[in-house]
Parts: sequence; C-alpha cells; structure tokens
Amino acid sequence: MATIPPFSDFSYYEVKAKRPGPGSFYRAVADSVRARKEHQLVKRQVLSHVLYVLSNPKHPQHTIYEGTGAKCQEKGKPLFTCLDCPELFANAQVYYVVSKALNIRLTIWRSFLDGKPKDCEWIGGPVSLPECHILVRRTGGIATYSSLVRDHSGIDLLDFFNENIKSQDVRDTEEVPTRDFSCSWDKSLEVGATIGQGPTRLKNIIYYNPLDSSVQRGSLDRIRLEKRRTFKAFGHSVERPEQVARAVETMLEAVARAPTQGISIRTTSNPESHKTFKPFVGIDGEFKSLPACYTGDMETLLIEDKAEMFLNILQINVGVYGQFNYHILHMIENFADSVVEGLTPLLDFLFSPEIAKVFFNPAEDIHVINCTVAHLFQGTSRDAYTYKSYRPINGRSEHEVTPSWKFTGQNFQGERPARFIFPRVPTPCSFHTEETDRGLACPCNTGNYDISRVVDCICRNIEMSAARGKANWAKPAYGYNYANFLTAVLQGHKFLSLFVHWKDVPNAFASRGMSKTDFYNSMGPRTQWMNEYFGYGLGDVAAIVYVIQFLLFTSDRVRLACCLFNHCSAGEAATLTLPSNSSTEVESRRFDATWRRRISSHWSVEECRDDLKPRYLSEYRSFGDTQRPSCVRVPADRTANSNAPQSLKLRTHSYVSHEIYRRLCQESWDEVQNALGSCLVHKPIQLFTWVSSEDVVRINKARSILWQLAFDPCGFAWPDELGCVAPAANACSKDNRRWDIHPDPIVRSGQSYEECFISFLKSKSGSMSSPPRGFGAPVNHCDGLPGSVSRVPGEDMPLAREIYEAYPQPGLYDGKHLGPRVDEPCRPQPSPVRTAVGILPRSISLIPKWDKDQTHAMNSFMFNSWASDARQELRDIENEIRNEWARNEDEGEPAEFDASDIDDPNGRKFWARVQTTPDWNKPAYRRQIKTRDGSGNWVSYATKQADAIKQALADTVEGWNFPKKKADRTKSRPRSWALPKVQAKASVDKCFSRAAPESYQAPTLPVPRGPKIAMRKEWPLVDGQETSRPAQTGAKSWADIAKL
Repeated sequence: MATIPPFSDFSYYEVKAKRPGPGSFYRAVADSVRARKEHQLVKRQVLSHVLYVLSNPKHPQHTIYEGTGAKCQEKGKPLFTCLDCPELFANAQVYYVVSKALNIRLTIWRSFLDGKPKDCEWIGGPVSLPECHILVRRTGGIATYSSLVRDHSGIDLLDFFNENIKSQDVRDTEEVPTRDFSCSWDKSLEVGATIGQGPTRLKNIIYYNPLDSSVQRGSLDRIRLEKRRTFKAFGHSVERPEQVARAVETMLEAVARAPTQGISIRTTSNPESHKTFKPFVGIDGEFKSLPACYTGDMETLLIEDKAEMFLNILQINVGVYGQFNYHILHMIENFADSVVEGLTPLLDFLFSPEIAKVFFNPAEDIHVINCTVAHLFQGTSRDAYTYKSYRPINGRSEHEVTPSWKFTGQNFQGERPARFIFPRVPTPCSFHTEETDRGLACPCNTGNYDISRVVDCICRNIEMSAARGKANWAKPAYGYNYANFLTAVLQGHKFLSLFVHWKDVPNAFASRGMSKTDFYNSMGPRTQWMNEYFGYGLGDVAAIVYVIQFLLFTSDRVRLACCLFNHCSAGEAATLTLPSNSSTEVESRRFDATWRRRISSHWSVEECRDDLKPRYLSEYRSFGDTQRPSCVRVPADRTANSNAPQSLKLRTHSYVSHEIYRRLCQESWDEVQNALGSCLVHKPIQLFTWVSSEDVVRINKARSILWQLAFDPCGFAWPDELGCVAPAANACSKDNRRWDIHPDPIVRSGQSYEECFISFLKSKSGSMSSPPRGFGAPVNHCDGLPGSVSRVPGEDMPLAREIYEAYPQPGLYDGKHLGPRVDEPCRPQPSPVRTAVGILPRSISLIPKWDKDQTHAMNSFMFNSWASDARQELRDIENEIRNEWARNEDEGEPAEFDASDIDDPNGRKFWARVQTTPDWNKPAYRRQIKTRDGSGNWVSYATKQADAIKQALADTVEGWNFPKKKADRTKSRPRSWALPKVQAKASVDKCFSRAAPESYQAPTLPVPRGPKIAMRKEWPLVDGQETSRPAQTGAKSWADIAKL
C-alpha cells in the first residue's frame, strides 16, 4: 500500500498584531482558529472554562487545574490573572489551559525566519486537533503575540521540485526525467468564458520550454511583465518500468508537501471531531484503441468485441506544480518482460483508499484502467457484462459482452491480485446510488472520486435548491462537459482562461488538418515536451487541484456562492456573474450575521438570489405544520426534520459558536417583534402541550430570518469519504500530561454560558466553591494587574459581578471592582411554568342536564348529540397523543418551552444532550414539566384531556336519570343503557379504546344504572360503524324527534 512519508516543516506567513502588548495573545489565537473578529469571545471561552472546572469538584480536570494554579501562584500571580493578561504573565501553565479550553494544538515559537518558525517555546495538544501557531516577541517585560498562518500557496512543493531538478543524475537509468515549464500571456487579451459560448482562446501566449526550440527562450523573470500572468509547472515523464518506483516515491514525497496536506476539516458524520483532509492528487487518463487495425464507431467495436480502449497515459498532478505522466501503453509494448513488476507500485497507489485520486467524470477512465490491468494479469479470466449503449445498436440498447484478450504474452499470465480489483458489489456512498455499470460498482472504496460529484455533495449539504441528487457513478450530468465545469466552479480565477485554452488544444489541431483521434493517438514520449501537448495535460488535471484548493481555503462567500450556484445550473440560462468588487480578503468568521445582506445587492435577478437560499426556505417545514388539515387546534412541531442550513446543523457547542448563534437568534427576534409584536400567547404549564397558532406564526417568522442570516456557503462539511482520522489522538504535551478531550458544558441555546454557570453555583454541585484567586482582584493588588493595564481580571465577562456574588463561599475581594450589577436580564426570560389546574376539554363544559320541561325523546337527542361531539373530540386528542409518541421516539422527550431557542423551542435536543452527558457535566437544571406518571406512561396535556373526556362520558352515563316508563313486555327489548353488567362495560371499553394508543387503557367504568331509555344505534357502536337511523322511538328520522 502507498504510504505518505512524514513531513511537518511547512511554510507560514505572519499576521502581525495591530496593537502590540496587552490583547495581542487572544487576537493571535482568534486569527489562527479562524475567528478573527471574535477574539473577545475566545478570551471569554477560556475564562469561562477555568471558572467551571475549578468550581466543579467532579470535573476530571479539577485536580489537574488546582495543581496548575498552584504552580502558577508560585511564579508570582494566580492562574486566572495570568489568563486574563498573558502578555504580562505568560507561562507553560497558561498555554496548557488555553489549549485545553479551546481544544486546539497550540505551539508557541520564539523566532520566525524565511517562512519557517524557529525555536519552539511550548507545544501541547493532540495532532488530531486544529493547529494554532503563535509567534511571541518580548520587549521590556511585555510580550507581543502574532499568529502564524499556514502558507497555502504551494511554496514548499515548489521548493521540493526545484531541488529535485538540481539533484537529478542523468546517468541513472532509474532517474525520472524532470523539466520545468512556464508560460505567460497578456491579461488584457483574456476573453471571459461563459457557459454555453464555447472555450476561450488566449492570444499572445509565450512559453518557456528548454526542450521546444520553436518558442522564445529565456528565463521566467524576463517574461514576467507587469501586465502579464505567468504559470509554472514541473513535468515528469515516466517511460520505463524501472522508473516507476522512483516516480511513485517522488510523487508521495510531493504529496506530503502539498498545500492541502494535514488540513483539518469537518465531516458530515461528526462535525465536532475534526479530521484531516485525505492526501489527494488530480488524475486523468488518455486512451488508445487496440487492436489499431479496427477503426470506426468505438461502441460498435466494443459490443462486437473487436477492439477496446487501453490506458495510454496516466496523468497525475500533485498540487498545481507537479505533473507525472506514466506512459503505460508504451511500457507494455516495449518492456513486456518487466512491465508487470515495474507497474506494481503505481497500481498500489491507484487502488489505495488512503489517497484520494480525483477525476472529472471517471466512468470511462475506470473501465479503461480495469481493462488494462486485466490484460497485465491474464491468469484471471474476465467476466462477461451487460453494456448499455447510448443509442440503439442493431435494434437493441442492452448487449451482453464477453470480452476477450486483445494482446497476449508469456509475461502476462499471472493471477490478478485481489487488491487490484475494482469493487463489484455496490456499497453506500455519499456521491452515488448503489448501481453497477458493466459489472463494476462505484470506485469510491478504492479512493477514486469524481470532482463533479464532490461539488454536488457540497451543494446538497448547504441545501442549494438546484443541487443534483445522487446518480449512477457511470452516468454524468447530460451536456455538462469539462470546460463548462471549469467555467462554473473557477469563475473569477486568474488561470481559468488558460485552462480552457489548453482544453481546446485538440480543436486547434483539428483546424490544422489533424483529427481529434489523431491528436490523442499521437500523445506519447515523443510529444511529451511539446507545448500544446504538455499544456493539454495540465489543463486536464491541474484545474482539478485548483478546484479542491479553492473549496478548502476560500472564505470569499460571494464567490463561492456564485460558483456553487453556477455548477448546479450549468447549461441553463440562469447564472450568477461574480461581482467586480467581490472581496478576496480572507474572512475567517464563519457565522457572519450580515454577509448575505451585504452581497444581496450584487445580484439584480431576484430569482437567482432566491436560489441561493437553503432548499425549501420559502416552503420550509415550519414549526407549526399541521398533520391533519381538519385538526386546526393542534399544530405539529416538526423541528427535527427541518431543512435548516448546514451551518446550523453542524454548529458545535463551544462558547464562541454558542454566543454567535444566540446573537443571530436575538437579531431574528428583534425583526419579528418589530413586524408582529413581542407578545407570546403560549403560557407554559407543567404538562407538554402544543403551541398556539399565533405563536407558531412568530416562531416560523423568526426561524425563517434565522436561516437566512445563518446561511453560509463556507459552513459546509466535507463528505466522510474525504476525511481521515489523524494519528496520535492522545498525544501528550511537554509536561507529560495525558490529553483527554471532554465535552462542553450543556447550555440551552436560548441561555448564555454565564446564566447557566450562575445556576450551577446555586445548586448542590457548586455549594462548596469559592471564587478562584485573582478573579475580581483590584488594580495594583498583589493578585491583580498593574495600573498600566488598568483592568480587573474577569471584568470582560458578561454578568461578571453576578457570577462573583453567586459563589456560595466568600472570595478574597469585593465584587464591586467587577462593575455594577446588570439589573435587566440580557435576554427575554421565558414565561414561568404554571400549574396544570382548571384545564378541561371543550366537551366537559357542554355536558347536558335533564330538562323536566322537555320530552323524553328531546332529552335523549341532547345526550346523543353531546356524546357524538365528545367522541369526535376524543378521537382528535388521541391523534395528538399518537403524534406525541412518534416525536418522542424520533427526537426524545421535551423540556420547557422557550421561544428564544428558535431552532429547538421545546428543548428536545437540549434534553437529549442532558441525558447523554456524563454525570459530572450535567447542568443544574430541573425539568419542571411532567412527562411520566408513576407507572412510566407518557403524560401530557392531551392525555389528561383524553382521560377527562372518558371519565365524563362514564360519569354522565351513570348519573343520567330519565323518568321511568312502563316497559312493553310484548315488544322486543330495545337497545338501551340498561345492559347486563359485563356487556355494558365491554361496550364502553370498545368505544373508548378503538383508536387509543396501546399504552392507554380504558378506565374502569361503573356499571350504568340509569333508566331503560332508547338511544341511537350509533351508541354504542355496532361492529365499529355508526348509523344515523333513530332507535326504537316510533320516529322515522331525527327531524321527527326534534318535533316531539
């Protein structure tokens, strides 16, 4: 298997601090963790984490932090004071706590020279966590910190290829010939490529190629003019089997230095656990038909088994600069005795699932590679397959093909190893449906992917409305060619015109009298270094690398949104043009609350702007969708299946992410209050109940606004197939402490961390805690900060004084130094939970009473009418109960209703987190609503109403007193409530339990002892069916009864 050699000496560039001295540390950390504008939240996360751990004796880090604080105190200042101002009191203990609080791998460097950090001062954290490199410079006892950001320009790869050229030995037969290739063109002569208008031609392009004497010679510096663009690459031509192993080794060393190597990403399965992006290369194959004596339509030749396509050249690009061309067919034809053994390292690389090989539309490439590898191992027979032609051939579209060997030889009689066989049984995949083509399943299990399907998956993740769904791996989007793909996804890229120009090289040769087939067949070692041929290969493969790097590194939301939309609608009239003033600045903040409003004016077509919204945003599955149109009193809360944007679904529960989400929720509610008013009708009770329709309108409006604000093209997660787990998940820091990762505190979305911490301090778990030393220390105190800083440790935290005074044990200082108390709450508080008393269903208030002034038939009619309405209401309520059971099974049980938690107002997600977190991390939260009775059965507002109706019906039957009449013994006894004891109870039970859930048992009803009155045949039900025919009263219809 191919293994990437270790490499960690990457280049960085320095983001210098705008303000030296105090405040620079957390700004530098925020720059490194891509939260540039949120350095205050980063600092609050660290301080909040320390307070929580030191106040919770059950926390696994509590003892360690106490020891860390003691070591810090020995050096002169308390730990909390040092964390508040690391620029003055930084030490190993401070770095350790910061890296633990932020879950990062923190590295502190003392010097920085030529793009390389030097002299490591401290390093800690597992390599599986996001890396954070900080440079410290000390002047006069005050440290200034700046962030070191990984250089993604590929400078390390460029240096590697330059050194490789200098050290190559032409006398070594195993040495791979390497040449540098450069070109330059005038930017003013570029013609913007648009979808549907064909490829773009460049004018006045100048090549620098030492092996092509037909072009102007000179150095790259001579042709790099002010108004020209330049492109540089290194070509490797592998023409002999003995060169393959050296080429693959060089290629793997280059992959280890690629800009994408070791980049931390989020994946769809678990966004909170970071993975590393797989080592990847761009790849493409060039084919040639064998035997060459057969010409004509290739489909017909394939069906008739006269000829097949073979892999002529395998082109692989590492990064943008390194291209490796393996001349497979040339080696098979000229070095048959050693080609199988020589190509083994390349086949190991090609079938290795640990390395991503990214094609564009790899359907034909995979089949051609499979055919070529099969001919190298002819000891294993080839299987017959079904070929589906694009057009009917010989009157059929499906053809059974039994392939034969197109060339043989004694060197090709070995058995085909199992590791060199593409999968034949479909497996679940993020990109394709579980289908086969010509007997082969999708090749994703071998690390071979389609770049177009990767972008499709990203579009689905961020809920683009026009995103393509999964499809057969061998069926690309109709009419969507490579030039259209590049024009859509690389819109605005400086090399787009060059790539489209190179892709059009076969058409340029056709205009000179050479057909496209002749151009493809002429590709080989002799044409390897010709400008057009070399450029054609770069246009095929290097552009794929640029697409992946763009998706990994961009923070330009405008450009990314345009490119993804154009990819979804490629070939259609609706496209988005990149604004001329689109920001190319790297914006690190992912949850930018106003970005969409800033860029909305760039698009003049309203339909295009709507398509940038999450899928179904205009028809979102709202908080109050009704399951039954006739049941308007029960809006069904379906938050779990909501089509929220991916940035909300994948958000973590860290302090920074939580506070940014609360900020968006508050902004959403502000708009709702301005439009609809702030009053909520719903008043929580001690039982779960549905929200009123008036509140549903408000919540849906707020949710719609929240989704628009949170929609972030850069907030997507990569498919799981492209992520790999980084090694050494339990790496230790220099001080040899085990590095366990613990969950964040459980805080409901509508509540702040500070409010939750105050509740914890007032609970039994925090009854013995006291403020840590340094928290609230006045200026110039021995535990505080000097007057030059003029700040009290902890005063930057919201509710700082409330937190200090909430500690049950007294502190060393007076809390007044932390500022005044916050009299008004920082958010609208949820309504208090009321006791569930006096809540009765509508039927209870309408129970009829015996009217002595009315006739017997009229009283009977009144009772039957009321009973029918009560049964209908009971059926509706039981339908609600079934919906509640379904939601509980899918999403978990609810907590208290809180409208400020827009995405989870019933608290189901919050309560599920509370139940699954370790005991030491459970919040000081006591659920006030009752969901289970003493027997463990589900209890809600609906179940109480159902029980009340059942009991009312039973009590009314028992207490109904009709005047007695003499019974006519000569007639048959009519149906009445005067039934035998067992039969009466069975009839009532049958009615009440007909549609009830299994967990609800009909109550034990007393035996009716009322008079023998005539009733409608619908009560009790006869064989489960109601009838409108009157009972034995002598009347023929209900109209006749009304006249009595």
